[in-house]
Amino acid sequence: MLERHRFRDLGGPANGQADARINGSDYPRRMTHDPKTMNWLRQLQESDPYWYRGHELSARLLLREGKLSGALREATIARQLAPFVDSTATLWTQLIAFRNEVGPDAR
Repeated sequence: MLERHRFRDLGGPANGQADARINGSDYPRRMTHDPKTMNWLRQLQESDPYWYRGHELSARLLLREGKLSGALREATIARQLAPFVDSTATLWTQLIAFRNEVGPDAR
C-alpha cells in the first residue's frame, strides 16, 4: 500500500499528474482521453520504429496507467534512439529513480 501511495505522489493513476510532474507538459495527459490512443501509438511505432517520440509518448501513457515496467521499457527505447533529447533523458532518469525507490518488482 505504501508503494501505491508513493506512486500517487509521483502522479500515478490516482491523480493523473505524472506527465506534468515529469516534464511540465500536460499534452500526453490530454491525449489519453481518446480511447484509440494505444492503437494510434502502435501504428506510429510501426510506421517509424526508429523515431523516439512514439516510444516516449507510449512511456508516458503507460506511466499514467500505472504500468511502471512497461513505461520504463518504452522510455529506455526512446532514450537509446534519442539520447540527447532532454524530455526523453529526464523521463528515463525519473522512472529509474522511481523504480529504485519502489523496488525492481514494481509493476
